[in-house]
Amino acid sequence: MLIAKASNPARRVRRAKATDADALLLAALLVESSDDAIIGMTARSVITTWNRSAQRLYGYSASEVIGKKGSFLLPIDRLSELERVQKRAASTVGPQEFETKRVHKDGHLVDVAIAVSPIHDKSGITIGISSRSRYISERQRTDTVALEMASIVDSSNDAIIEMTLEAMIQTWERGARHNNGYT
Repeated sequence: MLIAKASNPARRVRRAKATDADALLLAALLVESSDDAIIGMTARSVITTWNRSAQRLYGYSASEVIGKKGSFLLPIDRLSELERVQKRAASTVGPQEFETKRVHKDGHLVDVAIAVSPIHDKSGITIGISSRSRYISERQRTDTVALEMASIVDSSNDAIIEMTLEAMIQTWERGARHNNGYT
């Protein structure tokens, strides 16, 4: 029968602490290296965390915003949005996602997609809010162009037909219906 020798309990505690410190460092590095703007706030919307992507997206350095209420990022006509987000974050478990506008340091409006999640303590009480933002103006322009092109195609009197390489019809527009007599 083989009996394993018990390891030193103090050594296990030191190892666990080092592991916790490593995990905290890794989490901080993950936030800092994200392409998304990540902002941490208290339950009262005071900014506590601001990564480099937030600086790129909004123009403010971390030292300019940490300790300030996050409301300065909202356009005046969207100030009520912050209160709604705080209330929903306090009452939900998962993230809430929405598209909105925020104000850049130089004053121009930035179109963003935001995911807001509550931050809970060990007992489940909401103690803060985590916000992840992504610039979407380019995507909106692409969507607008796609809608304009679809509108042009649909209003054309020409027979526009989209087919696969196997000659399977994928799209049969209004002009094709009119010119060929088939729906």
